[in-house]
Amino acid sequence: MVTTASPALFDLLAQIPLAGIVVAVIVIFLRYLEKSDERQRQFIADQRNEHAQALAGITDAMHSLTTELSAMRLDHTEHHTYTEQSIQTMQSIIGQRRAGDTSATQKR
Repeated sequence: MVTTASPALFDLLAQIPLAGIVVAVIVIFLRYLEKSDERQRQFIADQRNEHAQALAGITDAMHSLTTELSAMRLDHTEHHTYTEQSIQTMQSIIGQRRAGDTSATQKR
């Protein structure tokens, strides 16, 4: 028995290669996405490492500034103490001279 093929069957057989092409395009696209994802992950990892190094540099700079500030505070404290002592010494000398000037004027 010979049967004739219907036009719908021919349409279906014509679409099989197109479906194969669609599947191939999807596979290629998924591979591209995997590579792109890996590049993005590597970029983010590189960026994270660069930021960590930058933060380490900032931490070192802050430590250095803190040390310098502590030394300056010590210098300031020592200078303040020296200045206070010098002012007291000068006031004492001025007071003694004034006392001496007062007694010399009283003797005249």
